[in-house]
Amino acid sequence: MSDKAKKTEAIYLWDCLHGGTLEKLRSDLMARTLTLVVDSSYHWEFHKLPADTRFQIVGENVRIAETFGFEPWLGATEPSRELPWKDAEKHRHQDSEKGRLISTDWNAFLAAMETDEDHEILEAKLTDSQPLVVLELGVYSYPNSNWYTVKIHADHFRYHVGERELSLEAFQEFGSKYWQAFGDRSRTQETQIEP
Repeated sequence: MSDKAKKTEAIYLWDCLHGGTLEKLRSDLMARTLTLVVDSSYHWEFHKLPADTRFQIVGENVRIAETFGFEPWLGATEPSRELPWKDAEKHRHQDSEKGRLISTDWNAFLAAMETDEDHEILEAKLTDSQPLVVLELGVYSYPNSNWYTVKIHADHFRYHVGERELSLEAFQEFGSKYWQAFGDRSRTQETQIEP
């Protein structure tokens, strides 16, 4: 397999961004940057940071900014109520896999960001696609239940927690500390409940 044909591994940014609210996208066309501002209140509380702290992810030399909407497969059906939950979820997943992403208007997405809706990040990954790095977010809006896949292609990304810039590894570590503590609390509570 040639170097170009090799698959690049995605780096998941779930620990920091999952459940966070995408508050705004700031674009500086002259500097060729695009900045994502994300609120994640449970991180600020856990790390004892001010409530107005935000993640900022800055794409440098942004070449492509695109959004996609989800178009469901027309043959999708709702599983029978008698079906066990696990089987019903498998059925929904199989139907969902038959849907597709369709390109949508970037400016319409930016306009949607200016509404009173919350835009929650449910998926986040980074892929080095040489020569560009691609940040991909799955964003779900409330209450209208719109799903957006946002892809930003840039030379590289910088990561900030408040005013502090972190390396990608430190950014991931910052997020994982909360989830590690969350998992430890859950295990402790399960142990206390056992007879």
